Amino acid sequence: MFLSNWLGRPTQCKRPTRQRARLAVLTLEGRAVPSHGVPSHGVDDVPAPNATIVTTVNPPTPTPGIETIDTPTAEAMLAAADRDFDLALLAAAVADYRPAEVVAGKRPKTATAWTLELEPTVDVARTLGERKRPGQVLVAFGAEHGEAGLERKRTMLDEKHVDLVVYNDVSRTDIGFDAAENEVVLVSRAGERRVPKASKQLVAAAILDAAEELL
Repeated sequence: MFLSNWLGRPTQCKRPTRQRARLAVLTLEGRAVPSHGVPSHGVDDVPAPNATIVTTVNPPTPTPGIETIDTPTAEAMLAAADRDFDLALLAAAVADYRPAEVVAGKRPKTATAWTLELEPTVDVARTLGERKRPGQVLVAFGAEHGEAGLERKRTMLDEKHVDLVVYNDVSRTDIGFDAAENEVVLVSRAGERRVPKASKQLVAAAILDAAEELL
């Protein structure tokens, strides 16, 4: 997540949150790269504008000279992100569910089947969208499959009150996850623009340019 005060503070979330079930040392988490397919050498490798203070929230590795906030859960991420900012790039792969009940200790292994009940985590993008103040810009990222996935991401503009959606088609193996390059669709109320296949650094630069235009 990139919360940005152009003269203040952008905050960035890169690593997936983890919701721990403390029974069998079970960890529920997103994939080990962000949903937009731009890992830590993508968005945060693009130089920030002058006078921009950058804070990373939950990065995989700290970046020298940038404030870092560790947020192991969705709730902790929301608490860290709910601050004064001009631009928020919600680029983290946030866990969608967590165990409904947390029990101390380790669950012993038996021959009996075990059902684990899950409940939704807080929706960071939706909550920030509902709390958004005039002048703030929210950019959401989403990984889906094909045109149907793109259609679902279009609804985020109104459902989550965001200003720009970055859509990553994860049905393709040549971009995004486990690939050196990426290709995304930028969806805003003014229309849509496809960023053609390129290095993740170039795609990240295009995303930041589009976000800056909304300020």
